[in-house]
Amino acid sequence: MKISLAVVAVMLAIGLSGCVGVAVKGAKYAGSQATIAENEAAAARGDAKAQYELGDAYCCSVGAVDLTHDTVKATAWLCRAARQGYAPAQYRLGRLYSGNPVEGIDVQQRAKLLISGAPKNKPLALMWLTLAARNGHGDATSPLAELKRDMTAQEQEAGQTYLVDWQGAPCEWEQVFVAK
Repeated sequence: MKISLAVVAVMLAIGLSGCVGVAVKGAKYAGSQATIAENEAAAARGDAKAQYELGDAYCCSVGAVDLTHDTVKATAWLCRAARQGYAPAQYRLGRLYSGNPVEGIDVQQRAKLLISGAPKNKPLALMWLTLAARNGHGDATSPLAELKRDMTAQEQEAGQTYLVDWQGAPCEWEQVFVAK
């Protein structure tokens, strides 16, 4: 009986996520703390790249806030950078609001995402990905096209409306997903 490579990979990832997951999470936390310390002062002064680095260091929790992720803090810093026209922050917000908050290989966060899903605001995602593409972020083109294929005409119209006054559009997590 042959076991496919994919099944073996999934089993290995699940098995290692317990032991190795703790070490990886600790290393990520240490790296994030170093990034935060290195960029706080510049971000507070309005440096868009430093604001992006802070947002990226905090980004992004799936479900409850954990040791290394805080989506509310992440979007606060990402929004500051994005409103200055910083394309990497605009791209990250577009991915986040399209329901793709996890970047890179983070097995535990990806598993949580598969199980619980992520909140989406497609019109805002369209706005941020469009701005990122206009500002030269090459990676924005593919997720933008994918998002448009997955949107209704009404959602696309709402996204275009946001683009008209993108500086005034809701941005931070708590503005976008108001607690009810």
